[in-house]
Amino acid sequence: GKPGLLVFRRPQEGANGRHCKSLSCGPESLRLHFTIPIGHYGLTKDSMSKPRTIAVVDDDQTTLVLVCEMLQAMGFQVQSFSSANALNLARKQQVYSALILDLSMPDVDGFELIYQLADSSPVEPLLIMSTLPANIIDVAKVICQSLQMPVLGVLSKPFSNEDLQHALHTLG
Repeated sequence: GKPGLLVFRRPQEGANGRHCKSLSCGPESLRLHFTIPIGHYGLTKDSMSKPRTIAVVDDDQTTLVLVCEMLQAMGFQVQSFSSANALNLARKQQVYSALILDLSMPDVDGFELIYQLADSSPVEPLLIMSTLPANIIDVAKVICQSLQMPVLGVLSKPFSNEDLQHALHTLG
């Protein structure tokens, strides 16, 4: 692995018989090894064996980078898109574990994107984020629910890593 990055190893039996994940961290000369029981920090046997990929769409590059970094730190694979059109093209090739979308975008806004997603199959679970007032974000959630789309939650920007993790807890 690269210096300073966590390197995930194969699951193994822990001292108490629980399946664990062995981790290595740091450069070769200062390598640290420790074991985390699977189930801690959002890790499960299923999430270890099947990488989960989340698509994030936001026209604001700073937000896009920050959200992607938070998701990667949680163990997700991430694909980022700066427009709804780019996301729609990618969805023709891949199904995602979840979609995180901003409501305020220039080409196709989040509300129009929700309707486009509702007409597609399969419909991935959505997490809606926005700087719009909370009542407008809630309207987007109600629209999704009325279209029978799975909604993981809504986040008002800015939001914390904990807020994001809580919204995604059902993914694994």
